[in-house]
Amino acid sequence: MSDLFKSIIGEQLSSVEFVQDYLQLHFDGNVLTCYSWPKIHLLDVSFEFQSNGYRDALCAFISRIVNRVNFEENKKLELFFETGYSITLDINRNEANVSLPEFAYFTSIEGEWFVLD
Repeated sequence: MSDLFKSIIGEQLSSVEFVQDYLQLHFDGNVLTCYSWPKIHLLDVSFEFQSNGYRDALCAFISRIVNRVNFEENKKLELFFETGYSITLDINRNEANVSLPEFAYFTSIEGEWFVLD
């Protein structure tokens, strides 16, 4: 399953879409739809969804190139960018997210897809 994430390595984050209660990250045709809000890391500063500046921090990733992906099943998905920035999506079930049917949905430019639940 994690092989699909290889399709975003070397790709830029081309757009960020905030859609009511979820987020879409577009990587030149590949799309990661997040139903759980990821944490944003800009060098020494981190942001969570309710933090002031979260949306601006996330938009700072636009045009940045993904240089590495770390996927730990049932734990987390981390996207690392050439600038030292990173995005972390926790995919570990707990009381705070038990009502989510899934954490994320990934669709590759080739039409392959999978669900992180």
